[in-house]
Amino acid sequence: MSLFGSALAVTPAVATGMPLPVQLSDVRVSVNGLAAPLLYASPLQVNAQIPFETPLGAAQIQVTSNAGTARLGVTVSPTAPAIFTLNSRGTGPGAIEHGLTYQFVTSANPAAVGEFISIYCTGLGAVNPPVPSGAPPPTPPSQTVEPVQVFVAGTPAQVTYAGLAPGFAGLYQVNAQIPAGTPPGDQILQITAGGVASNAVTIAIR
Repeated sequence: MSLFGSALAVTPAVATGMPLPVQLSDVRVSVNGLAAPLLYASPLQVNAQIPFETPLGAAQIQVTSNAGTARLGVTVSPTAPAIFTLNSRGTGPGAIEHGLTYQFVTSANPAAVGEFISIYCTGLGAVNPPVPSGAPPPTPPSQTVEPVQVFVAGTPAQVTYAGLAPGFAGLYQVNAQIPAGTPPGDQILQITAGGVASNAVTIAIR
């Protein structure tokens, strides 16, 4: 999650290792009293991981720094899928890699029909086996508990993996195959997790 406000931290700070710290600069974040691992902190924005242990339903986020304490009420759902995008705004080309080369799929480097791709996203919920909040997944990585589907140009794609991305804390990866018959050009790609749809991003197909 990204929290926006003012006087959230004295100075910008970025997590440099794992497990992720629960304090960056002078700021701490909790969700229903559980310490939230932090990825980034600045006076205007804090990026944190909602702890895996957070119960579903109403929750209170608390941000504490030298400037004081601020609170925000939210609802925690089993899933809230969102695909990362190359513009970091949740729109346009998705953060999608070619399965063989690990290069981003772009208009200059499009994906082919039948190719396997990796989609990077968040909000896919609980995983099995469980992973401590702020820690990278084990080997092999934990997979999602809720079912995940991928749609390319409205056609279901074969999903070969849905779980945590190796080497990262709280980042999800979904591997899928571009369906036969997908037309060339920029096509809409979307995922669902537990029946909840993500944002719609684009993927370039040749």
